[in-house]
Amino acid sequence: MGDRKKSPIEERKQQYKDYLDKTDVTSQVREALLKLIENQPKDPMLFLANYFDNISTSDKSDKITTVHQILQLTHHSQQSFQTNLIVAYDAASLAKNPNSKKASMNRPGLTGSVFEELLATILSNVPKNLHATLLERIGCRASEMVPFGVFRYCITVCYVFVDFVKLCGSIFSVLCGKQSGKVTDKDICEIVISSLKDALDSLQDDNSPCSILEAAYVLRPDKLASSLLSNKSSKTDKSTMNEDDFMKEMIDVFTSKIKVLK
Repeated sequence: MGDRKKSPIEERKQQYKDYLDKTDVTSQVREALLKLIENQPKDPMLFLANYFDNISTSDKSDKITTVHQILQLTHHSQQSFQTNLIVAYDAASLAKNPNSKKASMNRPGLTGSVFEELLATILSNVPKNLHATLLERIGCRASEMVPFGVFRYCITVCYVFVDFVKLCGSIFSVLCGKQSGKVTDKDICEIVISSLKDALDSLQDDNSPCSILEAAYVLRPDKLASSLLSNKSSKTDKSTMNEDDFMKEMIDVFTSKIKVLK
């Protein structure tokens, strides 16, 4: 007895299934949904849009781009970021062409040169004069292999640093108030910088990147800057500080608490 002839509806269903399998859409959607569940972002539709945009625009042979996209899936404060760190490290440790004969003869791993390029990519939106000192402290030699513990620490430091720079910029804007130009009272700036030092000193031996950022949040505009502005001196001959100097001094305090790896 011959096979039953499929109805037009069944044939269309099979055509749709064949198309999805051929274009690998099903597996990509499944992977996206797994990432969505794993990260649980506040805006799931935006997360999916960014995820598929990264897939469509990335060069799969570009290791730095791939690893950076994995790390960007969720904020460093989320628990799922720790899982993404493991996935990112595995991706960063693969040989450029894992199927080549040369790759099969060598132990896979993350080299210092690739690692430093990845750190620079994460910090690409921060001016180089602000993050140069940080990279000097956490960078690795180009020829050495980077273990996961170092990878996790340095990646976390970089993402915390990006948030810290934004926080400092926000504080300085509030300190400026309605003044014209990017200058403000130097005495008040020095009080803020001193307060940051005191907050970080209170950490004692806990110098983890996230703890440093948490200590710095005592300087949020709503916690510190407004009260300082209300107590400003009425002197007209007071000295001023510009934003570049303020940012540099705040970042010097931050980087002084970061472990030197080189």
